[in-house]
Amino acid sequence: MRNKCLIALLAIVSVMCAGMFFVGCNQPEGPEKENFTGIVFNAQTLDYDGEEHTIEATGLPEGATVEYINAGPFVNAGEYEITIKVTKENYNDYTKTAKLKINKIDFPSSIVFEDRKVMYTGEEKSILIEGDLPEGTSVEYIDNKDTEVGKYEAKAILTNPNYNTKILTATLTIYNIVDMAKAVIDEVLERPDPWSFMPEAFATQNLAVDSSPVLDFTNTVSVANINKKHMGEQMYVLWEGVVNMGEMLEKFDIVYAAGEAIATAYQAFINSNPDNYAEWSGSAAGFNVKIVLNDKQTQMLVGNNLFSIELFADTENNINKGRIDIASGGVLNYEMKDDYLKFNVALTIKGVMSMKQIEFVRNEDVVTGYFYEYLGLESVAVKTSAVISFNEEFAIVMSAKRDATKDLIIDGYEEVYSATTGQLLGCKVLESIGIDEYETYWVNIYDVSGISSVKAVENGSILPNKNSHDVYINGLTTVFEPKYNTKMGGLVKTSRHFDIEMKTVYYVQEVVDGDKIKYEVIETQIPMLFIQRENVADFGDEAKEMNPTAFLTNPTLPNAKISVVEADFESLKEILDLIKEELTYQELVNHIGQKNPFFSTVS
Repeated sequence: MRNKCLIALLAIVSVMCAGMFFVGCNQPEGPEKENFTGIVFNAQTLDYDGEEHTIEATGLPEGATVEYINAGPFVNAGEYEITIKVTKENYNDYTKTAKLKINKIDFPSSIVFEDRKVMYTGEEKSILIEGDLPEGTSVEYIDNKDTEVGKYEAKAILTNPNYNTKILTATLTIYNIVDMAKAVIDEVLERPDPWSFMPEAFATQNLAVDSSPVLDFTNTVSVANINKKHMGEQMYVLWEGVVNMGEMLEKFDIVYAAGEAIATAYQAFINSNPDNYAEWSGSAAGFNVKIVLNDKQTQMLVGNNLFSIELFADTENNINKGRIDIASGGVLNYEMKDDYLKFNVALTIKGVMSMKQIEFVRNEDVVTGYFYEYLGLESVAVKTSAVISFNEEFAIVMSAKRDATKDLIIDGYEEVYSATTGQLLGCKVLESIGIDEYETYWVNIYDVSGISSVKAVENGSILPNKNSHDVYINGLTTVFEPKYNTKMGGLVKTSRHFDIEMKTVYYVQEVVDGDKIKYEVIETQIPMLFIQRENVADFGDEAKEMNPTAFLTNPTLPNAKISVVEADFESLKEILDLIKEELTYQELVNHIGQKNPFFSTVS
């Protein structure tokens, strides 16, 4: 009986266990895990800039944990694989690897390896790299030094983990005493070329208009007939300075022609004084000449009763300097090096003294520069300061100078030109009076849609906020109406949203004089549209509202050109603010300098 009971109990337990097992096997599983979505972790490629870089994931859901593996940050050029692992409760783990590539860059163009000419002394001569080398740069020189007379083609190989290998070549010339005079004369006669820094479109012959420009707008003129090769006042002041330098450099032609005769006379002196030739005074080709040599610099003075020229060649630093003084009036002083030119010009124009300094710096295809001008004597001199920026697309001049008919204070006046055609794309002016500040665009009238013809007649007005011309468009007999801001119940007109005014411009015209071609500058005025920056978006509606019979549809502005004008305004304005007080009247006088006392003996 006991055994039967035990068997029965075991059977019951077995059934219960089986039931429990059965129930356990059919329990529902936990919630299915989700996959991450929206995570962005992509490869990146960038150029070396000396800064730290990595790749960071974005689009991570709230509460997720991210682990970066081999994330850097990385500074040096190379390829780096960065891995992330993202985890979150109820999500499947997310792992991804992305590549960060930092490219090598080119060495700065300011690093140069330049030709050098030196006289034989029995000591070793060499050429060395000039410029600031990036940290970690190694330089390997090949054939860059020698002792004996001859020409040597030298190489400098620059390597750096973050820069593309650069190979520079230069010629080391060691000349002997019998060739010395020609070498000296060649060095000092290196001639500056200011036009090489200007866009080619602004060369005088390229800027010249093909036909006579329209100068009279008192009768209706088709806007299609307005010649587009005009310079505004800012560009003209710069361009005129370069022209002045070019005209004064023509005196160099006479000295170049006499160069061989001067070298012959000086060489004869050297041959007679092989141990004492560091200073020579004599005459050649009708000029009084003086040559002074020292270890680092050559000086040559050439003059007659018409002009005097003082030249320097710094062979160690590859810098040339010069000063040209013309007896009839005018002084030019310059300093030049590869990709650099600074010059001063002093002239009396219509009885007013004009002193200018222009500085150009070329960095690959970009030219930047600074311009200063003083008109008049120190106590009453009118000063202009300007910033210059040229590249393959645009030529920009920004200054604090504008036409004298306006009484507003100019904080920045920018003109933007096409560097390929020389055409003015537009202007922007930042000006103020009292607490009021205005940002104004000037737009070529032929770039405004809906205006086909224009007429402008002087009305003699000298009132503020009143156009000095009555302007008519599209053949109408009613005056083009601007829209005003008003105050005091609309009775006082304070400023105009837009208007068409006559603007001073300059044309260059070719003139045939016998068998010679000359170029004349024509100063005139053409109609241009100005518009306040805050009113650009509403111009079409407002212009048609104020002139309903003049437009069939709303006129439009050349917004692409306005965007180009706007693009660099702030950055150039910052530079202008820094430099505009940098050069004083007296400093400019000092730069121009005085005639060398040697020329007091020249007759």
